[in-house]
Amino acid sequence: MRNTKLKTHLLIHIFLYVVIFMTIVMGIVALFVRNSLTNMAFDKTDDTLRILELQLNHAMDHPTNELDLYATMFSEEKENFESNIATILKDESYIERLDILSEDGIIEATIPSNASAVGFDMSSSNVYKKIHTSENYRVYGEMTVDPFLEHSTMFIARKIEDKYMIGYLNLEAFQSILQKITVNDGYITVSDENGTYIGHSNNDLVEQRSVDTNVAKIIEGDLLSRSKVNYLGDVCILQYRKLQDYNWYIMYYQFNDTIVKPVTRTVMTMAFFSILSIPIIMFFILRIVRRVDTSLEHLVLTTGDIAEGHYKVAHGDFHYEEFNRVFQSVSEMSIQVEEREEEISALNDELETNYYTMAVLLAKAIEAKDHYTGNHCERVRDFAMILGQGYNLSKIELRELKFGATLHDIGKIGIPEMILNKMGKLTDEEFEIIKGHSQGGYEIIKGMPTMHLAKLTILHHHENYDGTGYPHGLAGHEIPLLARIVSIADAFDAMISERPYRNQVMSRNQAFEELKQNAGIQFDPELVELFIELIRDTPIEGSIKI
Repeated sequence: MRNTKLKTHLLIHIFLYVVIFMTIVMGIVALFVRNSLTNMAFDKTDDTLRILELQLNHAMDHPTNELDLYATMFSEEKENFESNIATILKDESYIERLDILSEDGIIEATIPSNASAVGFDMSSSNVYKKIHTSENYRVYGEMTVDPFLEHSTMFIARKIEDKYMIGYLNLEAFQSILQKITVNDGYITVSDENGTYIGHSNNDLVEQRSVDTNVAKIIEGDLLSRSKVNYLGDVCILQYRKLQDYNWYIMYYQFNDTIVKPVTRTVMTMAFFSILSIPIIMFFILRIVRRVDTSLEHLVLTTGDIAEGHYKVAHGDFHYEEFNRVFQSVSEMSIQVEEREEEISALNDELETNYYTMAVLLAKAIEAKDHYTGNHCERVRDFAMILGQGYNLSKIELRELKFGATLHDIGKIGIPEMILNKMGKLTDEEFEIIKGHSQGGYEIIKGMPTMHLAKLTILHHHENYDGTGYPHGLAGHEIPLLARIVSIADAFDAMISERPYRNQVMSRNQAFEELKQNAGIQFDPELVELFIELIRDTPIEGSIKI
């Protein structure tokens, strides 16, 4: 049942990972497609703008060259100048009208001839101000409404001697350039530096002298090429180029949907095929998972057997050579582990024997100083082990209890014999010295790398259950369990053994009663009850008087 749950859990995870992976891949591809389609659309627009820029520059070459020609004729053919120019202007020309202004801005001549224009003061007009204040010999003006042509136009002005020559352009030539470019996905416009339309896909906006406010934003740096903007009620992507010589802006407003819709269709198609491919991918993955699962299950069972100590493993025949090699390595490892375990077990047994032999020797050294405690440490050890086994201590705890009980009085090595063997009651000063054997014993063996519980047993075996003991005044279960066990075993052996400070040795039952009376005060009540139950019928050998 557990194995089935694990497989189901694994399959769910694999399915989720496949879906996540496919989603990520689809997202990356969709992003790539989006960028590719967008760049293709932008590149196409850039090409259109470059072509239009070349055409406009070429178209402006004609009126510029015409104006230069007229300036030359003005200097060389003053008598026949007006009639010659009038003849030229009748043919196809980009210049619709030509004015000659005096230095102070008065029209001296206008071609074609217009008597009402001669003598007209142009000094307050933008046309005159721009040419008069410019340091260049040729100036290109903005869109304006000429009072004599009565429609929107643009001028080119040139300084000639002490006069100004101003040519007004026929904008139909520029509008025709735009109309020759087929635009189905937006608008193409040409504006001057003020944003006034010179040409537009919709010629009405040119006639109305409408202004494109985005030009001002471009000049101020608020709009970059390929920016998303709202234009004539549509969301568009704006791309533009600037004609440097004339300060014109060619603007291409491309409908945003012409980019978004192809991307959306592509992504939806990819999503559809990705969803269809998931069952196929899952089929092949499940085949691999089943084979891997069978191999892993065999390896898990094998490693479990090794962990339990069964080192002889059966060889498995796996679907993948990699698993066969792994299993062979595990099999070889199990043999090596078995050999190392046997070596370590032998070393541990030897080390524990050496440790315990040292502990017994130290205990004998203590008893050699105290004439009344012969074999006391061994008896305390035996009583403590009986209680520890009855309390179901672990193997490790019993080993630590054995060492702690044997060495519980090791600190008495540093106490003078005259105090240890003194007949009668000890003075307060002498008792304080005796009390120091717990801390002293701990200090002696605290440097040992093992036996942490045994160290705490030596330190705390004289703590009282009610907190009145020493050296730290611990109470209840603050006192380590092994220390509480040794405390009972130590007190019981002292009560049924001869001591210099007591005239009469207690019987077993008397000692039991003493333990009961001090249960909850000096001793753990639960352990006292269990100890009496375990010791009541247990034979006690040695020099103990019952």
